[in-house]
Amino acid sequence: MQFAEFLLWLSEPHKGCTHFNTIITMTLIPFVLWLQPAGPLLGSLYVIPWAKSTTFRKYFLVLYSFFLAVCVASLHYYKPYKICTTVTPGGHLYWHTQNPAVQPWYGCAAYCVWLFLIALPLLLFWNKSFIILFMLSIIPLVGFSVGLFNSDSRASIWCYYTSYTSAIASFFLFLKQTNIYSVL
Repeated sequence: MQFAEFLLWLSEPHKGCTHFNTIITMTLIPFVLWLQPAGPLLGSLYVIPWAKSTTFRKYFLVLYSFFLAVCVASLHYYKPYKICTTVTPGGHLYWHTQNPAVQPWYGCAAYCVWLFLIALPLLLFWNKSFIILFMLSIIPLVGFSVGLFNSDSRASIWCYYTSYTSAIASFFLFLKQTNIYSVL
């Protein structure tokens, strides 16, 4: 996501809809959004390869990936309000293609559902200590809340969440490397 937003800033979105901005908004942004919940799912193949997966898991991988693609495509491409990324008055990128004035009533619910879709593969296929999974899921909600209430572009809150998640992951890596506590 950071790379996609870097490219969007290079397209100078404050100057309006450029060709480069439109291409990134309509191709790279949906792909990166799809990768958010698909990443943990595909990453689980490193732990349990496809050849060793159960039939349920194989069907889940395929159907869930397809379901996520349909969700992202329908939210991004169905009756778009705009096809390029703009800059909000607060200086954040707004890359949603839907009109922000039409979505306030379901905005929070949509973010909660998306968070669940990201966490679902971890909940189903995580076979290690649940302490790190809990901390990587719950504690960053502090950062999520800070971003939610201090941003005029709620989609930009992911950076708050990932910052807290990175700090927690670094802490657990330190504990593991110093043989204090192994979460795996």
